[in-house]
Amino acid sequence: MNKRGQVTIFIILGIVILAVFVWLIFMSGLIEVGEFEEKEGQAFVSSQIEPVSNLVKDCAKLGLDYELPILTDHAGYHGLTSYFYNYQGKWFNKLVSISDGEKTNRARLMSAIENDLEESVRNFIMNCNFEEFEGLELEFGDINVDAFVYDENIDLEINYSITISKGNYSADIEEHLVSYPSNFGKMYKTVLNIVNSESIGVPMDDVDFNNDPANDVEFERTNDVMYGDVLGVVYRVYTGEEMIWFVVDR
Repeated sequence: MNKRGQVTIFIILGIVILAVFVWLIFMSGLIEVGEFEEKEGQAFVSSQIEPVSNLVKDCAKLGLDYELPILTDHAGYHGLTSYFYNYQGKWFNKLVSISDGEKTNRARLMSAIENDLEESVRNFIMNCNFEEFEGLELEFGDINVDAFVYDENIDLEINYSITISKGNYSADIEEHLVSYPSNFGKMYKTVLNIVNSESIGVPMDDVDFNNDPANDVEFERTNDVMYGDVLGVVYRVYTGEEMIWFVVDR
């Protein structure tokens, strides 16, 4: 083989090697770009977890905003029951009634009140508007709400599975926790103390219902009043501007 032929082979080999080198650099760049885009896509989807969950929590709080005033105005009920009394133009539920000389304690258990709160919260979450997350795909699971009424707050444990997706990237959220300030719990404890006492014929004047000096709940009652042939008392339990009114038969 002459020198000219050898030079030609070397040139061709050089071109091939250069082409392979350029191809490797190009592919490496594509891989890095792909990895970067994947990280960016996943990071964006993950960044939407908190805003989506916050919207669920805001809707849950609206459910409490709606239900709590109703329960407060009706002494733990969702509205007027079959046992109520009009006092100075206002209608109040009876929590102790008398029939044939027998007293009946009609106060609801706290667990029943918690069930009402759970239902209200669930309904408001179901009607949450997620339009602000246009561009994302949201897949929703079932809603389960547990409400716990404490002295100065109401805690919500919301199990609501939501899958957030955009393109090939997705993230999941399931639990949403809410702590809602409210004095309803400690006021209703006082209501139950009064009702439990009155239902066994012991007026609250004769009972020390508040053994905790830190409890700022107070109550007052009217003088005995007659409605029909029944003697009864209207109670007001309050702390600050929050109050629960109800009636007991005597």
